[in-house]
Amino acid sequence: MDKHYDWIDNLKGIGIILVVFYHSMFPTDSIFREYFASFIVPLFFFISGFLYRQKPDFGIWDYMRSRFNRLIIPYIFFNILTFLTFGVISEKVNYLTIPGVTTFFKNLTFGIYSGQPNSNIANIPTWFLPCLFFTGLFYFLIDKNISGKFFKFLTILIISVLIYLESKYLQFRMPFSMDIALMSLFFYGLGNLFREEIINFTNKINYWYLLLIPLLVSITILFLNVTQMSTNNYGNYFKLLICSFSGIITFLIISKIIGKTFLGFYGENSVIVLCMEWIKGMTYSLFIKLSFHFLPSGPGYISGIVQTISCLLFLIPIIFIIKRYFPFLIGNFKNKSSLDSPKESHNSISLN
Repeated sequence: MDKHYDWIDNLKGIGIILVVFYHSMFPTDSIFREYFASFIVPLFFFISGFLYRQKPDFGIWDYMRSRFNRLIIPYIFFNILTFLTFGVISEKVNYLTIPGVTTFFKNLTFGIYSGQPNSNIANIPTWFLPCLFFTGLFYFLIDKNISGKFFKFLTILIISVLIYLESKYLQFRMPFSMDIALMSLFFYGLGNLFREEIINFTNKINYWYLLLIPLLVSITILFLNVTQMSTNNYGNYFKLLICSFSGIITFLIISKIIGKTFLGFYGENSVIVLCMEWIKGMTYSLFIKLSFHFLPSGPGYISGIVQTISCLLFLIPIIFIIKRYFPFLIGNFKNKSSLDSPKESHNSISLN
């Protein structure tokens, strides 16, 4: 059985909290949002690749069935839940009409989030789940059919460059973010191909490594890359790599130094946090009322921080309810635990 690493849970916890933070009511031009956006998505693919395990006797259909349970089922269910919830509370009278439902299922089954009206899935952050499904599938095929670390690395590097060029000049979108999956394959593959080197690096981390963080943060800000991977926008390719790896290393050091913390709870339940973070709007509205409208209703640092914290607090009982009574919604089938492969020691998005 694979060793369980607390720092991985911390890293996932930090990452998913930053997702909630980024989607909260902070000013859109905030340097904090731009800093976190430069590496959050690559961070999750990197973690997923680290947790990937290949089993010689596991075929492609076994792999797809396992990943479908853990990624596509939550994608479908939580999008339907979000759509119905917003349909009930929305002031748009045509939300649950036949055209509205038709548009919803069209967007759900085509799976493209472009940021444009009438082309968005209901629960926008869940674009990541089918994207991760295909990222893992593509890497599974590469891992099965290409021998040697160097040739695997060369393959994912070439693919990432080609997809980057395609996003710049052709801008052809593929369903279920398969185009983004091909770019994310690079970060996923690095997390897997250099797993032993990553483990050796983390084993050496001590408090002296904290001195590297100001340098790493400075590098990220110096090469700050305007990117929106969810819409197939990667900014500058080389800045993307620099910001991604400096950000990943920064929080990897922090995750190892702090030891076992509450962050692990959110890391272990990152799928639920990702799929349910849309409640932050409702939780913040409640906080505004409880404060007798002392809290601001518009974007700002106070509203962003309070919204993030309120969301994380309200998610605690939701996480326990889903895991206790509806575990199948996040791919946990008791009689199928032996089918989980490639083997992962962490049950979450692992985002893998």
